[in-house]
Amino acid sequence: MDVSHILVGGLTAISIALLVWIEIRSRRNAAAPEQTPALVDSNEAQPAPQERDRTRQRRQ
Repeated sequence: MDVSHILVGGLTAISIALLVWIEIRSRRNAAAPEQTPALVDSNEAQPAPQERDRTRQRRQ
């Protein structure tokens, strides 16, 4: 085998591995918001309406 064939094969393998890695990261990032909506709906994420009114009164 010629050195150029080895170089092309190596660069091709690296390119395919990079594309696969990017695709996996993309799918994980797309799936992450679907798994965490329960955190947004919890009582800890948003203060009770009474607490918001009290903070508004203090600021004025």
